[in-house]
Amino acid sequence: MNTTKIPFGLLNGDLKRAMDVPNGLACGCLCPGCKSPLIAANKGVRNVPHFRHAQAVDCQGAYETALHRAAKELLVEKMFVQTPDFDQYVTAGGNHLISGKRVSIPGALVSADQAQSEVTMQGVVPDVVYTVGGHLLLIEIHVSHKVDGRKQQVLRSMDQSSFEIDLRHLKIESVVDPKAFEHEVLHNPENRRWLHSRLGARLVSRALTELTQAREQQREKQRLRELELTEQRASGKLLRELEAQARRQITSEQVAQAHDSHEAKVYRENMGELRQRIMCRAKAIARTIERAVTEHEGQGAQCQTCWMVNAPGDVRCTYCQSTTLSQVSFTSDYARNAEARMRCSTKPDESIKRVPNLEAEGEGLS
Repeated sequence: MNTTKIPFGLLNGDLKRAMDVPNGLACGCLCPGCKSPLIAANKGVRNVPHFRHAQAVDCQGAYETALHRAAKELLVEKMFVQTPDFDQYVTAGGNHLISGKRVSIPGALVSADQAQSEVTMQGVVPDVVYTVGGHLLLIEIHVSHKVDGRKQQVLRSMDQSSFEIDLRHLKIESVVDPKAFEHEVLHNPENRRWLHSRLGARLVSRALTELTQAREQQREKQRLRELELTEQRASGKLLRELEAQARRQITSEQVAQAHDSHEAKVYRENMGELRQRIMCRAKAIARTIERAVTEHEGQGAQCQTCWMVNAPGDVRCTYCQSTTLSQVSFTSDYARNAEARMRCSTKPDESIKRVPNLEAEGEGLS
């Protein structure tokens, strides 16, 4: 005979505990699993009240079937339940400079406007469906089988919150005790987990966006630092070249010419001033690029002599009067980093060499 203790028996289609019906066969109850007669054992002092089969039957799932049905009926009857805590650590990945972010939502006791069981939804049948404030809350009872991968995927695809209550290890003492059973099914926050949380998914998505943005900002800062280092290296190289050029000019036959002598002296004695002029010229070129973006939708005519950007359609450079202009266009992203780009470019140096002194308007841009 199958001696499994069964916590509930069926009487006229309703689940009953052994303590609520007459002892023995007089209880008139059937097995929730196999529907064969049960014997109520409710008079013992050592055992908790329970049922067992009246005759030997091959019924392996009576306990699980009874427990599963009782939990569903309790949820539908009471129309409230404690939801699980939501806790997830989100990382953007791919950047050790950015730490992750924890998304936590405490569980809450929710009341249903409507409660149903065994409702078919997109080919799957959640154990209990609550309607809460216009949204659905799907509840699964895990007694012998947890929610399989396909069902969980379908539940998530519906974007309705769903969670699972795990009653696998619930002892019969807690099942036959109404208060203890209610606590395990309705209140215990430790025996449930989210299959899909609508709010949690949205907060995770928001956190991922914020982390991704922070990662991109860090990358931009790192890129600008690298540009600055490149600029410093280029400036140092330029100064060394200018020093070498000044030494060559001093020893050359052209040193006799007044203009060349004066220029060599400037290079030799005013290297700091020359570097400052190159930086100012880089800034001036950048300002004309920014003006092209803000005033002319990124369009302009760039002088191939001094590299300043004029208004689109200009045929003579406003700054150096050269007629070698080329039509160009710039994006807003390029304009934001124009100064850093010019500092890493040879264009300011070429501009200084070709046109040492620009018109007042051009120098005013620096």
